[in-house]
Amino acid sequence: MPAITGMTETTEAAPAEAPISQPSDNEIVARRKVTHFGQVLPIEDVEKVIDMTDSITRMPCGCRFINTGKTDKRYCFGLGMDKWAILGKYPDASSSLEVLDRAEAKRFFRHYDQEGLVHSVWTGITPYVMGLCNCDRDCGAYKGYIEKRGSPRFFRAEYICQVDWTCVRGVSPA
Repeated sequence: MPAITGMTETTEAAPAEAPISQPSDNEIVARRKVTHFGQVLPIEDVEKVIDMTDSITRMPCGCRFINTGKTDKRYCFGLGMDKWAILGKYPDASSSLEVLDRAEAKRFFRHYDQEGLVHSVWTGITPYVMGLCNCDRDCGAYKGYIEKRGSPRFFRAEYICQVDWTCVRGVSPA
């Protein structure tokens, strides 16, 4: 007799549960395109996105923290709109954040571009843009898609790049 009174032991087997089916890659990608996805951007498009925002906050990269435990690189930029121009009226709310103007943000992105980082724009719930990132091998989207051969977490830019081999040092074209 079980410890809970009024319960009797049963010997019949519980009905078998139907196996839980995993979503296909296409279903995962379709859901990501609605909820949260990134798109690679060239530096020129990054600057256009920056020009459309009112609020830019530079912060440590969450992917880097999750994958390495480090918070030493501020590769991520939170973006916002300030339709009623009230953000500057509450300086205490942003005192611990690194709030940038557009020119400062563009300088950081140009620097990260020289470092060879990949720029990406991310949505919260599509079509709302929530941030710009500068990704390296610590990036969760990169690791999941490229290294682990999973479904896409970010998507290609609207452009296709081409290597100018005359600018590459120490490597010859194949």
